[in-house]
Amino acid sequence: MYKISITAKSTLLFWLLVFSGCKSLQANSDVTGQQEGELSFQGIDRNYIIYTPQIYSATKAAPLIVVLHGGHGDAKKSFKRTGFDSIADKEGFIAIYPEAVGNNWNDGRKATASEVDDVAYINALIDHVSSQRNIDSKRVYVTGLSNGGMMTQRLACESPQRFAAFASVIANIPVSLQAVCKPKQAVALMMINGSADPLMPPAGGEIKKGRWIGTGGTVISTQQTAQFWSDTNQCKGSRSVSKLPDKDPADGTRIEKTEYTGCRQGGEVVLYTVEGGGHTWPGSKSKPFFRISGKTSYDMKASEVIWEFFNQHLSK
Repeated sequence: MYKISITAKSTLLFWLLVFSGCKSLQANSDVTGQQEGELSFQGIDRNYIIYTPQIYSATKAAPLIVVLHGGHGDAKKSFKRTGFDSIADKEGFIAIYPEAVGNNWNDGRKATASEVDDVAYINALIDHVSSQRNIDSKRVYVTGLSNGGMMTQRLACESPQRFAAFASVIANIPVSLQAVCKPKQAVALMMINGSADPLMPPAGGEIKKGRWIGTGGTVISTQQTAQFWSDTNQCKGSRSVSKLPDKDPADGTRIEKTEYTGCRQGGEVVLYTVEGGGHTWPGSKSKPFFRISGKTSYDMKASEVIWEFFNQHLSK
């Protein structure tokens, strides 16, 4: 079970709204913009940021995107780096940015294993947000980068029924997660990975470990990860491969799109390989995560491509 906790900041905002004659932050309110919240789960108070678009109305159910930060990250960095807020204002979805305990998600690697049940927490957070906003339960999505991307894939393994689609960025599936991943239904999953990622090995193997670069662990390769999801979705068709336009020749990258076809109903696998790309979020103007992160591609805006993918999918 979980309970809702109200921070001092939220309490102050509540009374400011009351005395100014505005609506308080109650269920299905018309409050919009960026807000901070806190949810107590398994005895731990956990912060999050929620962004409600300017065009939100409590009378119309809105899609929800859960955005998971990378290792050593937090909600504020994820909010700034991904830029989903500007897309939300155009498209009408709500975005929520949770924070991991100790800034690392329990993503299925032995290196991140803990007693923290992040799968249950994220499901509880969705319930919590749904009690405050009018959420379309058939249009709930999750995306994440690096550690958050592996956590996204863990959710695809263990909670496929909760999400209509998944998007994993600069992340392969951990060997230990692959061994136990048996989703009960097909999943729609998109991957965006760099071919020159210095932290998440494109060819598989050991993830770099260090105080500021990661917690280690072993993953399979990018191609094997995409093939794993293709096999999971029973994709029987041929692969379709195409090149995206080189919109920014100066960035030193090109993007190849691979689509796995003939998947069972509800299943889809799409892989964007950023040739020459590093451990970065394509299209982001924020500084790379680490000095050794590598090149950022500006041939696509990852957040826009992710939303386009999500917007094609509904839960069964």
